[in-house]
Amino acid sequence: MGNLVRDWEAAAELPKELQDKVRLVKVRLGVVLGKEGGALQAMLPSFNWGMGLVMGSGKQLFPWVHMNDVTGIFEHAISNPQVSGVLNATSPGCVDAQAFGEALAKALNQKVRGHLPEWAVGLMFGADRKPLFVEGHKVVPEATLASGYRFAFTDVDTALADILRSGPVWEAMSRSSSSGSTSQ
Repeated sequence: MGNLVRDWEAAAELPKELQDKVRLVKVRLGVVLGKEGGALQAMLPSFNWGMGLVMGSGKQLFPWVHMNDVTGIFEHAISNPQVSGVLNATSPGCVDAQAFGEALAKALNQKVRGHLPEWAVGLMFGADRKPLFVEGHKVVPEATLASGYRFAFTDVDTALADILRSGPVWEAMSRSSSSGSTSQ
């Protein structure tokens, strides 16, 4: 994944003759959590079926970000001409995968029951995205904060409560739990 990101960022570089004339902002995304699904929607079935599995060992860092903050960071970068360079779109409240799993279980009134082996994470998310979930990276949004952006969601519990309150993820969760066990 690291090579892919480097290649994308290299492709985004401006030609020398434009570097003084055009502002360039590169936004690096963490694991985006939102009401429209994505990573969270893939994680919900194990909790809805009463299994509550944490991905990998649980010790790896999980650089999450709420979708509202992703759109907020892009709006901030577009609206503020002084913003340039790389902005990390990851919550300053980064947690490890175990803490994330426990927060998700709490939000769903479930329990963490164990760990999803790395090979199974690869099946769920694909080999190209598996490292995002099992290797973990400490991604700090220093430049994002220094640019003046203020995150709406810095606490994983608050972010998950907001996302799971309504919307397509909630509807999918309701459908899934009605067909599977929700025992604690």
